Amino acid sequence: MKTKHLPTELFILIVKHLEPDACYRLIQSIHGLETVLPRSEFGKQTTRDGNTIMHFAAHRGDQRLIEYINSKGLDVNVKNHDGVTPLAVAARRGHESVVEFLISTGAEINVRDYRGLTPLHNAAHHGADRIVRILLDAGADPLLQARKRRTTALDWASRSGHVTTVALLLSRISKRPRFLAAMSIAAKNGRTAVLQQLIDADFQFYNHSLYAGASSGRPKVVKLLLSHGDWYEGARREALWMAVKKRSLSTVQELLGSGLRISNDDDLLLKALGHGGSLKILRALCHAGLDISESTDNDTKDMLLEAAARGSNTALVEYLAHLGWVNPDNGSYALFEAIRFGSSSVVKILLEHGFKLPLHDRNYDLVRKVINSGIDTSPSDPILHENLRLALSKAVDHGNTEIVGLLLGAGISPEAHGFEESDISMLYKETEKGHLEMVKLLVQAGADVFYESYKDFSRAGPGRHGYTALYIATNNGHLDVMKYLIQHGAPVSHQGAEDISALHVAVQTDCPSSVSLLLEAGANMSLRASCGGTPLHFAAEYGFLEAVQLLLDAGADPFVRNWHGQFPWDLALNGGHDDTVNIFEELVN
Repeated sequence: MKTKHLPTELFILIVKHLEPDACYRLIQSIHGLETVLPRSEFGKQTTRDGNTIMHFAAHRGDQRLIEYINSKGLDVNVKNHDGVTPLAVAARRGHESVVEFLISTGAEINVRDYRGLTPLHNAAHHGADRIVRILLDAGADPLLQARKRRTTALDWASRSGHVTTVALLLSRISKRPRFLAAMSIAAKNGRTAVLQQLIDADFQFYNHSLYAGASSGRPKVVKLLLSHGDWYEGARREALWMAVKKRSLSTVQELLGSGLRISNDDDLLLKALGHGGSLKILRALCHAGLDISESTDNDTKDMLLEAAARGSNTALVEYLAHLGWVNPDNGSYALFEAIRFGSSSVVKILLEHGFKLPLHDRNYDLVRKVINSGIDTSPSDPILHENLRLALSKAVDHGNTEIVGLLLGAGISPEAHGFEESDISMLYKETEKGHLEMVKLLVQAGADVFYESYKDFSRAGPGRHGYTALYIATNNGHLDVMKYLIQHGAPVSHQGAEDISALHVAVQTDCPSSVSLLLEAGANMSLRASCGGTPLHFAAEYGFLEAVQLLLDAGADPFVRNWHGQFPWDLALNGGHDDTVNIFEELVN
């Protein structure tokens, strides 16, 4: 069978409609196609990132194609949408010959992309020493700073731990500007070998460098810094806080060995210990002077317990409980912090040790009055009470059923919203979302299914009606939530704002399943909205045939007029719903 080849002109036509990356792949698959492509095709950019065929060729190290494109007169300094040139791409990918060719044809050495990065930044980051040398020999400035955090190529090489690259760059930097952050960057990333290079090169120590070293969690880094610098106590103390927070026992021991004095007056140390410290670190600090005993002052107990709760540090909370520190008199905000940060294990421990929550009361009006009055209903202060109510609301919003269950089981009222007449309850919000499991938790804990919330606050006020949970579930078509609410006493015939019932809403939303469910539950079909319309009027007005038929089959009276004297079929006729009108005509005849 003889193979037929498509004409070159057809290939050119195809390429004109291809993105540059697809065009590049086509060129690679069909040898020689680039020789017949017009110049304009090589300059075309992708719509997504602005790359040209030259960018793709630089990425792949395709020097032959780059040479041909250059012969067409294309600019070798063309930038994509991020300001990246082919030279930067080739430097990042390590294509040495392509870098040399681009430089020889006029590629800008110190050109920056929109982040302020140069080709030298890219090469240094990847440890491409030969390319770094080529760029430096061509005039690349090793001290040019990126826009973000003002980092140089030396900083990038230090971050990545490229020892030979760092040595090469150091050989080209005669002065040490103050802005160089290589020491701190190497310390933060645990690059011990690079750090030693910088120390040997007489780089200046900054107090932040020791803190950065502690954040790496590598004790060798901190040991190296301590042995070469005269660190004042404040810098060592800040590093200790970070080491404790990182749970690096060896780093903590290195810093304690530098002669740091430890006392209970160091609030930030206590917070770091509570947030992330292990029991081994606690013992090390106690050996260094921290007082954890019966004589410890209450402020220390409060701070440590609250920090442990905030950091979900269950092991430390259990140890403090063993010491007898876990009681409502110590750490009055501990329970709130544990709830806020979602630590169910810490919440359980605190509740088991006597932390009191506001009493649950089915008399919601009384609860509202008590809380609004500012009376302290817990062993602690009113601020804790307020925070706990807010914590429950947040846990509900975030769908954290475990924490919500703990709070409700401990006695926080499921009506713990702002308790104003115009407030939207948690049950309202979860019903609107259709979160059945959260609705179950709230209802089982006593959430008021009769409570009327106001979506439009302007409707709130004496004598005004809002929206019940069943109304909201119906309006959003959440059948499973509707069934659950009805099973637990939700009023199916309640009339809310504008005297509209759930059945009116089911008809309005054209949801036959909701209509059937409410009818089966005994919803009153004769209720009138403020306009005088029954659910049948609503169904007829919108021309919802299935809803009309369901209501008529259930015995809805078609001969009721609204306040304007209109029968349901009048509304159907006005709306041009002929099929609906026919149903009523058949009924009358």
